Amino acid sequence: MARLLLADLPLATEDRARAPAPSARGNRLCRLIAAPVWAVLLVAPAVFVVPPAVSASAASDTVATELELSLFSLVNADRTAYGIAPLAWAADLLEVARARAAAEVPLPAQSHTGASGGVALVPLLLGSGVPSQTWGENLVRLPGPDTTTAQRAEEALMSSPDHRENLLYPAFDHLAVGAATDAGGRVVLAQVFRAADPG
Repeated sequence: MARLLLADLPLATEDRARAPAPSARGNRLCRLIAAPVWAVLLVAPAVFVVPPAVSASAASDTVATELELSLFSLVNADRTAYGIAPLAWAADLLEVARARAAAEVPLPAQSHTGASGGVALVPLLLGSGVPSQTWGENLVRLPGPDTTTAQRAEEALMSSPDHRENLLYPAFDHLAVGAATDAGGRVVLAQVFRAADPG
């Protein structure tokens, strides 16, 4: 079963999602949080097919920007402050995170739903070939960029209980942060979390 929860959040520029990838034990819950004015709960079946893992492409050689690394460091500082293990940098998901941020730039409101009606992150994850049992996504849009953008983003995300849940979720062990800027100077940051396959 997949659970889609649309809820009014205090900061309408934020969105977050967490959904585990399928396992041999069947479907797991997919939980999405968006920030429209209304609240709706929709429960529907979902099937995610994960292809065999393939090696990461040249994205693993891509260098993160100062902004992306700053937000990554702030996440780890918060996790450490709460007694949770820091995350490893997920270079293999950097291009996925950047693609998600870029896809949000033209949208009037952020959404975890793609044009096809499915979870926008799923096709990118499948295409990356990065194995994972659990994944998550946080999105935030802020004025900027400037020297305070990463700090403002982390404070906004930590102030939202649903976003904080992803930031402090103990099972997550990797994170990539992607950034994109629109013509008006607003920055969209996408955090893509994952938990490595057990084994």
